[in-house]
Amino acid sequence: MNKATGIRSSIITLAAHESRKLWSSAAAYFVLVFVLLCSAVWFFLLHNFFARDVASLRSYFAILPILYAIAIPAAGMHIWVQEFRSGTFELLVSFPVTEWDLVIGKFLGIMSVVFTLVLLSVLVPLSVLPFGHFDIGQIFSEYFGIVLIGMSFAAFVCFVGAVWRSQISAFLVSTLFLLGISVAGYVVSYVELPDALAAIIRYVSFYQRYTAFMKGIIDSRDVLYFVFFSFSALFANRLVLLFRRWQS
Repeated sequence: MNKATGIRSSIITLAAHESRKLWSSAAAYFVLVFVLLCSAVWFFLLHNFFARDVASLRSYFAILPILYAIAIPAAGMHIWVQEFRSGTFELLVSFPVTEWDLVIGKFLGIMSVVFTLVLLSVLVPLSVLPFGHFDIGQIFSEYFGIVLIGMSFAAFVCFVGAVWRSQISAFLVSTLFLLGISVAGYVVSYVELPDALAAIIRYVSFYQRYTAFMKGIIDSRDVLYFVFFSFSALFANRLVLLFRRWQS
């Protein structure tokens, strides 16, 4: 019981420390402005919400994974790189904490940015709710889906940040992969591919699974897919730390 309490305490301490580090940098605030501004411009100006006269936020939620695929790597690209470059990783592993503590602490630090993005994004739906009869259940489903997307992205950024020694490399690899897996299912609809390959791409594509949430459908298979993806990325992050600890 005491050991479990100690583990929880170390994770909370690490997460709080990482969150403070993230919010003490300009990158986190740049990410907030970038996502909020771009999503609002897309929804109100480019997609022209008011001219369409349709009470739906689907186009707003459709752009968020694309923006998150850029914003979350930008916020978290340094999350491990700085530890390895400055030599503080050796100090961290000398403390009475496990690799899982370190991984989950870093992950929760990035999730503080994700949850802030999600909370601030509520401003757009609130601004248009008086202008139509929106399906609240569908909006809830869309928000649930975007939280799962953000969780998956944050976990992958943690993994990539542990592999690469350069912040720019970590950012580019994370962004390109997340953009690819986000739009792959959409591209398949317009590109002729062998049926077997198209089926595989649709299965792994975030877009394909996120579309169900945008329709107001919460399918347990889609939820488990995002949870499994996140856990796999965090587990891979732990393996990288074990390897680096063995090297040091």
